[in-house]
Amino acid sequence: MPVEVIFFNVGQGDSTFLFHYDRTKAGTGVAPLNERNPRHTALLDCGSTLSTRHLGGTGTVDRAATAKRIRDKLEPYLQKAGKKLDDLLISHPDEDHFNILKDVVADSATKKVRMNIGRVHYTGGFQDYREGRGWKFIEALLTDHGSLADPVNNFMVAKRPRRRMVDELVPLWGGVMPTPDAPNLFLMAGEMYGPLKDSEQTLDPYGNPQLSKYQDFDQKDIWANISSLVLVLIGQPAAGGERQKLFLMADALRFNEDFMQGIYQQDRELVARERRTWLKMGHHGSFTSTFPSWLNLLKPDVLLMSSGTKKFGPGANASGIPPYTHLNKKVLPAWRLVNNGRTPIVLGKDQAKPLTSWHNYYNFVDADNLGSGRVKGTFHAEYTKETVFTSLWEDSGAPATPAGNPPKAKRAATSVPVGVDWHLVFDDPKPGDYAFWYE
Repeated sequence: MPVEVIFFNVGQGDSTFLFHYDRTKAGTGVAPLNERNPRHTALLDCGSTLSTRHLGGTGTVDRAATAKRIRDKLEPYLQKAGKKLDDLLISHPDEDHFNILKDVVADSATKKVRMNIGRVHYTGGFQDYREGRGWKFIEALLTDHGSLADPVNNFMVAKRPRRRMVDELVPLWGGVMPTPDAPNLFLMAGEMYGPLKDSEQTLDPYGNPQLSKYQDFDQKDIWANISSLVLVLIGQPAAGGERQKLFLMADALRFNEDFMQGIYQQDRELVARERRTWLKMGHHGSFTSTFPSWLNLLKPDVLLMSSGTKKFGPGANASGIPPYTHLNKKVLPAWRLVNNGRTPIVLGKDQAKPLTSWHNYYNFVDADNLGSGRVKGTFHAEYTKETVFTSLWEDSGAPATPAGNPPKAKRAATSVPVGVDWHLVFDDPKPGDYAFWYE
């Protein structure tokens, strides 16, 4: 029972779609959509605060165009699933995770949902979503979901949305943990600490004074991130019993990582690396997340980041994510210690015809004198054979051959990166198999 995961290019933001299915015909390689019998569908987040031109596209792209591209790409999957989205998850109340959701799941004319939505999972109060664009739809979804029903097409939000808390380990696709023979999507963590107007107060039962900052009413960027929904997709056992795992961290911070280590340290079936582990890094690869102890627990084979070219702050003091001094100087050295000696993954939908093993990922040059043409204050393409990937991509022309040298990177100061959707498939054609490619 395979699962396809699409990590959408939304620029600065996040959106991930999961499609769980059975093959209807035996064969090699990933089954085409017309040979799939759908079991479950899920959409985790849908937001963007600065879009990135998609690979093959031209000109600048606004958020409405990004939403249309996602909507169009989802349509055949949802049609195959009978116009049903089983689970809609809004990881936390940050605009870049929800502000184009209405453009994707609702009709622009009627403002009603354009599919059946089974369950809605979220954190924070409805009032915490009152920022940027799209918040009125979110408020209606969370407080009056019946008002979004489309009686003409018989579409509705079936159940009252559920606010997920930190102590819930929930298998979203039914069954128990671990399921004996089928993949499942598990909610590992949810809302931790809501905001308080008195930042000296704390909800921590142990009276930890460090937690006051996580509840400061005026520090939404902190308390919202720490309440991110964190999920893990666990695949079907291969012949030797080992499963593949994908961790989806949303904007979880180091505090979340430490908290989950305390809860799940001994839960091997949930967190331990078995056949292969993929990690979608927390908070877009920023300074706040993906610390050595978390990497040591999960031991991921692959690192993924949702990234864009948005800069935060004024002028020469602006920052961007993922920052070079965190990703390249801290995360990757710690990751190499736990990933040493493993067989690298093969890029390509058809592994008999793999893509070049050379690829690029982007980071923000956040310091002077980092060498190799890196210019402080720009986004820079790094070429590598290591299994680290961002949704930003440098389209450098003809690819290098696996045995050859990497293409000469264009300087970020003179070229603009494009965005790509990464596709990951677990357990197709057989348990333990994978495919990973970009479009």
